[in-house]
Amino acid sequence: MESSDNSQKSDSLLERLQAHINHSTHDKFDISSHDSANRLRAVIKQEMSLLEATGKRPGKLEQVYIALLSIPPTSVEAERAFTAAGLFASKIRSRLSDQSVNALSFLRSYCKKNE
Repeated sequence: MESSDNSQKSDSLLERLQAHINHSTHDKFDISSHDSANRLRAVIKQEMSLLEATGKRPGKLEQVYIALLSIPPTSVEAERAFTAAGLFASKIRSRLSDQSVNALSFLRSYCKKNE
């Protein structure tokens, strides 16, 4: 009986957390409604006005800027990594685990850099 009480408590807690997450993200990120779109435009205008007035990026604009800087400009590095992994994971070596392919790719990259 005790385990069913615990599972009911955890289920209700999980449901409450999910409802709270849905409610809070709906309020912040639902741009489909006209009011939300207007609020978003107002925040963007305010942030851009502060940028133009001070020459410094305000908090939210700085977060967007940092996020954009983290995106690589090209996919060359990713393509190289897939090519290198493809050298190890062939039909002959089809039983290699993900960790093994990762370790072999790392070692190959390390050895190439130290040549």
